[in-house]
Formats: sequence, structure tokens, C-alpha cells
Amino acid sequence: VFLTTFTPAPISLFNTRRIGGTPTQVEVLAGVTPWRGEFALPTDLFGALKMTGASGPVRYGVLAASEEDVELFGTGSAGETVRFSSDGRDFAAARLRYERIGAARRSLGYLGTLVRGPLYDAAVHGIDGKFTSATGKWIGEALLIATDRNDVRGIAAQFELQYAHDSRIQHRLTLDWFDEDVNFNDLGFLARNDYRGAQYNLSYANPNSGGRITDIRGTFIVNAKVNVSRDQLVDGGVFWRNSMILPKRNTLRTGIGLLPGGYEDRDSRGNGAYRTEDRVWTELLLSTDASRKRSYSFNLAAQQENLGGWSYLIGSGVTWRPYDSMPVDLALKYRDRDGWIVYQGGR
Repeated sequence: VFLTTFTPAPISLFNTRRIGGTPTQVEVLAGVTPWRGEFALPTDLFGALKMTGASGPVRYGVLAASEEDVELFGTGSAGETVRFSSDGRDFAAARLRYERIGAARRSLGYLGTLVRGPLYDAAVHGIDGKFTSATGKWIGEALLIATDRNDVRGIAAQFELQYAHDSRIQHRLTLDWFDEDVNFNDLGFLARNDYRGAQYNLSYANPNSGGRITDIRGTFIVNAKVNVSRDQLVDGGVFWRNSMILPKRNTLRTGIGLLPGGYEDRDSRGNGAYRTEDRVWTELLLSTDASRKRSYSFNLAAQQENLGGWSYLIGSGVTWRPYDSMPVDLALKYRDRDGWIVYQGGR
């Protein structure tokens, strides 16, 4: 958890977990209350087909899958058991990529997906390009996305540039732009739309540092996200993480973040935004030599809540290795939240 804190969620135009996943296009009959957990059940498939190949610098792949009809149960207005059903969805994906490898490396690709369902169809088109310099110091990537979901069209774009000064210092700049209507969650994964954002990462490493402290590594991050619809700051801050090896192979990891006040526009389920205060986040993790038969870890964290107050986390753990192939872990965590915001309805 420490290492992935404030790391953006991945964006994927094609997420195979959607195939055979929970039903999303079932119309519930009027007066019927579905049984609890019905929409958490996976769907069955008639079958699926995949083909991949290559011809010179071109690689390609196609995939198709078809669901069986979905049958769910609920309770009618008179208390009777009601069974309602829906046609299954059909999935398709196609990938085409041209790659030229010489002193430098260049590629241009296309990824398209299609979901046909009883309630609506969803199509996604993505064009991506990547360049890696001959020395590997420069890496540039770009992605353009167009979606058409139930006749609602959206567009998005991403750009990332990486520069490695040497093996110790690396820079990365990421730019994102997603409009209000882009949506590819039917066969992909997108944490949120309606934002434009930028993030800069400075990563450093000193694995051969001498003295009693060795293998110093860390990341400095500055990021910001603004929603496109209202031009409100919805995420961002300045963060620093660092790890080092102490004497006797003990590891110390520290992190601190400063989050400026802005707006939270997701908690209300689309019913507006509320103002957040300036906040501070900090964490400390100490772990002993993991190569020993017994190793221990201790974790302390604190973060200010959106509307004031503090959230605290205290944790500890032990790992026991009676045999090299059989580790046994025991962890204990205590968390106290002062101001957990819960949406109740309306605005």
C-alpha cells in the first residue's frame, strides 16, 4: 500500500475481466425488487475465439465472445418470486500494431472494441504511438480515444514523456484530457472522466551509496486534476516518498504529502461538489531484515480529512519462515477515521 499511494489507477481500453463479468444490461421489471447479490453474479458464455499473428513489422489480434442469456430473480409487489431475463452481450476486440525497430524504436497502433447488448451498444477506438530513442534516455507515448456509448460520443487524449538523465535520475511528465462523455468501461477500465490533469515525477536512486545508510531511493511528485465541466480542482498536491536501507538490513520508508483545498465531485454520485480544506498526509514504515526466519514491520500514518479532523493508521506485522518455501504472515492494523463523508441522497 505504501508504494502505490497516490499512484493513478490504470487506464485500459481492453479489460478481459468484463467478459463473463457481472451483467450490466438487464432491465428490471416495474414493481420488482431484485434479490440481494443478483447483479454481483458472473455471466456464462456460449464461447470465445481469439486469433493472433504477425507479418513482418505488423502484429495483429482479434477476439470475440458471446454471453448466454441472463436470468435473475426478484420479489414482486405482492411478495411473489419473479424471474426476469435478458439477452446476453456480445464482445469483440481488434488490435493492430506496426513497429519499426532500429537504432531507435517506433510504433503506431490501433485498438478497437465493441459491445453489443439488449439495451445499448458501446464502441471504442484508440490510436496509440510510442517512440524510444537509441540511447533509451527519451521515451514518448501518446494515446487518442473516441467512444460511442448508447449514441453518446466522447473523446480523450493522453501524453507521456520520460527522460532518464542517467541510471540515478529520471523525469516523467504526464498530460491527460478526458471529456464528460468519454466512457469505455463496458469492455475497459476508466476510474473517472470529466477531467484534465498533469503530473510530474522526479525519481532518484543511489543504490551504491556508502556509509551506514545504503540504497537510497525516492520519488517527488507534483500533480493536479481539474474537472472539465466546472473548472474545479478535484485532485492534486505535492508528494515525496523515500526509502533507505539502515544498518543490519533494516528498511525505513517515509512519505509526506501536501494537498491544497479544492472540490470533491465524486462522493455525491453526480449531484454536485463540496469544498475541501488544505490537508496533510504522512506515513512511516520500518521493516527488519526480510532474509531472516523472523522479520517484523511497523507502520504509522496520518491524514487530514476532507472537511477537517484526522485519520490515523497504526499497523504491525511479523513474517515467520519455518522453511524457505513456506512463509507465514500475521498483520494487525488499527484505523480511526474522524470525518468519513457518506452520500445520503439528493444534493
